Amino acid sequence: MKRPLLFATLAWKMRKELRFVWVALRDRRTPKRAKLAMLAAFGYLVMPLDIIPDIFVGLGWLDDLAVVSGLLALAYKLIPADLYAMLRQRSEQGVSGPGEPQPFRAASNDPNVIDMPR
Repeated sequence: MKRPLLFATLAWKMRKELRFVWVALRDRRTPKRAKLAMLAAFGYLVMPLDIIPDIFVGLGWLDDLAVVSGLLALAYKLIPADLYAMLRQRSEQGVSGPGEPQPFRAASNDPNVIDMPR
């Protein structure tokens, strides 16, 4: 019973990290070296050549995990602390950039909004 919970937790954390990487890559203030490390992590993940081939199921995935997490840790250290905190907050809110279209939300006290009967 613990394995599904473990996999669900890992998948949730991976989703959060992917969203953060996406937000950081799209921000102009992210240093180029950090962006390069993030892209290198993605490149290693999709590259068919590995240090240890994926044929060896446990070891092949373990080296992918080690290299990708190491490159992402390096990228996170290259981002200044204040920018890192702001990007992390933006990624958790689901906002990916200043130019992204936001969903329309009308204020309840807006006089131009007509309340429709249900």
